[in-house]
Amino acid sequence: MNTFLKDKSFSYEYILGILNSRLAEWFYYWFVYNRAIRTMHFDEGYLGKLPIKKINSKNQPIADQIIQKVDQILTLTQSKDYDTNQEKQKHVKRLEHEIDQLVYQLYNLTEEEIKIIEGDSNG
Repeated sequence: MNTFLKDKSFSYEYILGILNSRLAEWFYYWFVYNRAIRTMHFDEGYLGKLPIKKINSKNQPIADQIIQKVDQILTLTQSKDYDTNQEKQKHVKRLEHEIDQLVYQLYNLTEEEIKIIEGDSNG
């Protein structure tokens, strides 16, 4: 099992937010998927390549916001009417976008780096 999944200092919501971000998607595509004979692997040998940012006093507020937004997404998507409720689905999309922005802040990405990730996540 991956170190970050064993490390109790990371909340599952924090990890979930990062793993579902556009940055993780981009990273996985360019650094794992391209080298894995075009197959998706989520076992520890591949998933462990994604650097999960350690939480410290400087980035704790960002991590807290990611966790809060993931909790909101989980609540919305687990509601009985989520599949038919377009407002809830739109809200989830907004929250996902907000998480992406927070992840970019967390990793101190420049505007140029963000444009690369946002502009073309699959090459």
